[in-house]
Amino acid sequence: MTKILAGKDPKIKNLTNVAYETIKNSIVNNDLKPGDHLSEHMIAASLGMSRTPIREALKVLANEGLVEIHNGVGIFVKHMTAKEIYEFFEVRAALECAALHTSLKNITDHEIEQIEQEWLSLRDKADQGQRIDFDLIAELDRKLHMLIVNKCNNEYLKSIINGIRQSIFRYQRLSAQALGNEKESINQHLEILSLLKERNMEKILPVLDDHIRKGADNVARNA
Repeated sequence: MTKILAGKDPKIKNLTNVAYETIKNSIVNNDLKPGDHLSEHMIAASLGMSRTPIREALKVLANEGLVEIHNGVGIFVKHMTAKEIYEFFEVRAALECAALHTSLKNITDHEIEQIEQEWLSLRDKADQGQRIDFDLIAELDRKLHMLIVNKCNNEYLKSIINGIRQSIFRYQRLSAQALGNEKESINQHLEILSLLKERNMEKILPVLDDHIRKGADNVARNA
């Protein structure tokens, strides 16, 4: 966002950052749902600022694929068709599997075990019949997948992922909610972590690919 706002007045830039984070979080958290109309006037009033930083923030969000700006019609939270969802997850699966080719040797056992302990703790709670917050599942899912990406040696690949990261976060949350089966999700992630520790590329690649594509199924059912 800094590059997009280069040259802007510092005060406007700061207000734009506030507006951007507020709107983005509402979309990623699904408080604003696909197809919802976004009124610059109403958002400005609710945040106590002029429409200029709101307009700039919405431009950034449009660039990140979270909103759509239709001149003469309005601004809307981006709605994706089932076809678009499957295409998005297909690209994501290809990128993460490509990242794994170098990150597998860079991820330490300690990093794997840290995330594994969090998932094991969730499994213990689920086995005891405790309610599991799907937002927490989505957050742990994010940590695992970003570890795979961030530890790879391909900077160009990481920049591509960063460009769609907000959309990934949004659909990770929607996927966790749509699955509706916390134990299945927990076991999927524990299997990936176990295979990461084995360092067996042939075993883990199809499992990771299948896991991501199942996320597309979960989201598309509710599209």
